[in-house]
Amino acid sequence: MPFKKKHAAGLFACALLLCGAGACHSPVQHAEALTPPPVPQNDTLSCTLLFAGDLMNHGPQIKAAYDYASGQYNYDTCYYYLAPLIRSADVAIANLEVTLGGAPFTGYPMFSAPDAYATAVKNAGFDLLETANNHSCDRNKKGVVRTLDVLDSLDLLHTGTFRNKQERDSLYPLLYEKNGIRFCLLNATYGTNGLPVPEPTVVNLLDSVQLKQDFAKARQSGADLIIMTVHWGLEYQRTPSADQKKWADFFIREGAGLIIGAHPHVVQTYELREAYGRKVPVFYSLGNFISNQRERYKDGGIMARIRVTRAAGVTQIARVEYTPVWVQKQMSPKVVYRLIPADFKADSIFTPGEKLLYKTFMDDTRKHLQNLPAF
Repeated sequence: MPFKKKHAAGLFACALLLCGAGACHSPVQHAEALTPPPVPQNDTLSCTLLFAGDLMNHGPQIKAAYDYASGQYNYDTCYYYLAPLIRSADVAIANLEVTLGGAPFTGYPMFSAPDAYATAVKNAGFDLLETANNHSCDRNKKGVVRTLDVLDSLDLLHTGTFRNKQERDSLYPLLYEKNGIRFCLLNATYGTNGLPVPEPTVVNLLDSVQLKQDFAKARQSGADLIIMTVHWGLEYQRTPSADQKKWADFFIREGAGLIIGAHPHVVQTYELREAYGRKVPVFYSLGNFISNQRERYKDGGIMARIRVTRAAGVTQIARVEYTPVWVQKQMSPKVVYRLIPADFKADSIFTPGEKLLYKTFMDDTRKHLQNLPAF
């Protein structure tokens, strides 16, 4: 199945409501939405979405990214082997589970990554980041606001956290269009590790009353597909909890056509939920995308690739597939983190121990997702 390479100017975003004067601080979110030329009804539109899991940045990753010669941080090496795959998607989306709150840079439990971390994410080919998660408030108000400022400066779309209620009202849910297909993205988290959300900022939480209003707005947006991205579940559990399944039912009932989960830091099982006359793919957890967690099941994750088509006014998810991604932590001559794709041929960069860890992760993941085609 062919996948066209994306173009930087090909992703257009717009708010569901126009910003009032002075209410909008995010020019990226208000990039002009171009109206595509009329498409004959017998033509099929197609768009490929690629979702990645948790973008983490633990203390050892910060240390490894620092170049003592230049005094700068650089994370581009992490994506060297995976960037071509990310860039091949029409839209690439991931969960940003750190703040960009400025120095001092820290990992767990209160994350603040160097700006270079986000620069590498952009360079790798990601277009959109989810920002509502349990670490959104790790650096208080400054962390919430500065994270959005940095993402805006990089022309990275984002949703889930906001500078104030007015911004949320004007920019959420996030409506964007690619290849003539319109998507509406929602994002929320179960909580913020007990930290209060600093006023006037907003972090979307799993609140059924607010979510009903958000889904109503999404349904009225004219989107072809509503996507729910959610931070939920129990850490390190490889199967979804009853609470996750309850929320999945709620999201589907409210109109979600695709559900992408994060937070457990391991890959959880996949389901094609049939409810309310629809079939909805549910990825309960994509696992860690990049992190310093090295234990079994935690040292990698998956990327979910979704092909969406529209023909004769009917939108459908034509294909759902995944690929495992393992995180290599090279220890010598210096520590280097690399994202390693499936069926990696250049395994001469591995030590014998790493070859075994890589194979174990790939085998575990494929066995866990036997009901889903891999690519």
